Amino acid sequence: MKKAENIFRTPFSTALSGSARETEHRIRNIFQWKKKRPPVLILVLAAVLIALCGSLVSCQVRTTFVSDIASGRIDQMALREDLTQAARSLLPDPNQFVSAELLSLTPGEDGNYALGAVAVQTDRSESLLALGVQDQRTGQLTAPVFAALCTGSQPHVTTFHRNGEEFLLYVANSVHQGLTYGEAGLIRYDGTDFTWVWPVEGDVRQEDSQARKDYEAYWQQHKALMAPGGVDVFAQTDYAVINGDGPQWTPDHNEAFFPAPEDDLPIPVPWQVRNWLEAFTRQNNNPLHANNTSALWSIQSLTKTELASLELKETQAAYTVLAQADTDNTLYFAACLIYDREENTIGGYDFAMGSLDEVSDQIERVVTLPSGIDSQEFYPLVYQYYSQKYQGQTYYFAVDQPDVPQEGDVRLGPVRYAGSCQLEQGFGSAYVVETYLYHAGAWTKSDPQYLVLLRDEQGAFLSVLGEASGDTTSMSVRDIILNTAGHADG
Repeated sequence: MKKAENIFRTPFSTALSGSARETEHRIRNIFQWKKKRPPVLILVLAAVLIALCGSLVSCQVRTTFVSDIASGRIDQMALREDLTQAARSLLPDPNQFVSAELLSLTPGEDGNYALGAVAVQTDRSESLLALGVQDQRTGQLTAPVFAALCTGSQPHVTTFHRNGEEFLLYVANSVHQGLTYGEAGLIRYDGTDFTWVWPVEGDVRQEDSQARKDYEAYWQQHKALMAPGGVDVFAQTDYAVINGDGPQWTPDHNEAFFPAPEDDLPIPVPWQVRNWLEAFTRQNNNPLHANNTSALWSIQSLTKTELASLELKETQAAYTVLAQADTDNTLYFAACLIYDREENTIGGYDFAMGSLDEVSDQIERVVTLPSGIDSQEFYPLVYQYYSQKYQGQTYYFAVDQPDVPQEGDVRLGPVRYAGSCQLEQGFGSAYVVETYLYHAGAWTKSDPQYLVLLRDEQGAFLSVLGEASGDTTSMSVRDIILNTAGHADG
């Protein structure tokens, strides 16, 4: 497709339009200025001024301003404004309205300098991440500013202290014409300036440096998302993504930079969860509401979970994962998963997508929802359902079995709680009901049946939705409930 010929261009501004990669390249060139030797005339004038003012030096007492983040001595507003003004110079209209958020700041050891990270939002789809160091005594930026452009996404930053050194980890991704890409980096702050330690070593701000070339080459083939203790790194595939042939990104490896609670989990679990999340949200339940997506959810936490009244095998354990949309800081995804260490497989128990409060509440209610088998409402509803199903036949539960069964009797039980999931009208809970038929003087076991009941938000039983139909051997409990509830609605 040809570019528009009537776009107004000026050497004094950089338009945020066209290819996002190209725009980002221009942005970085503008931010990373080169130091130049001052003209001789300026040096001469400076020398004269120093000579004239020499007599005043002995009269002045220099005060060292020591910043203290705990007491608010760091001028956060000035740091934010300086970085924002630097970003403004990139806009076609430097006077247009922008909103800026100070994502992090890290003071130097002597407190005179502060490393800041600012996200400058220009509209609903574009934002700039600017990293720079400010001298708190003069209020001036002291080093070249690093900038990264995010289109259709927001930058993410975290700072940490390791082995007596300060680090900042950033991720800046974009969405462009249905495809995603981005960059990330780990920088080390020495108190006055910073340099990269991952994915390359050196100063990426130096345009002709090998570090810059290696950095750009790496992110041509990779994408990163924030993860507990570091980032999950994805590798680009060769699939024709637009044609739906396969995902654009596939999980490649994890980079751990600082300790996280997830470090104590069994080694296969976090990576299994990442791969499950990619497969489960590729076609649905993703931030773009699109098909054939990948690498859109940033995992925030992964915790082991105790499921109420749900009996797991000795080789199984439940985990709850919480993820944030890379394209929307207000959108979250949570899921309760069952991991089987013997088979090294993981499957979904229930999930939710929405605000942080919504997904947290839903998953918490599901994992803590008791089976309810011993409640007063359970068996009357079940009896009523089976009296209609076995109308004209003799049926009873195992506890009511007569001493002398008759030919054709149906025995139900034991009953086992299989799990629950959220429905529009409340919760659906599935129960496995063992079924036996008395024939030729012996009980013959039939395939177990899943009976699904509707419950309110407090767990009280409302009605029987019905039994699962068809072969359920390869279906999750959630799918069984949803299918049964769908048939009931129909």
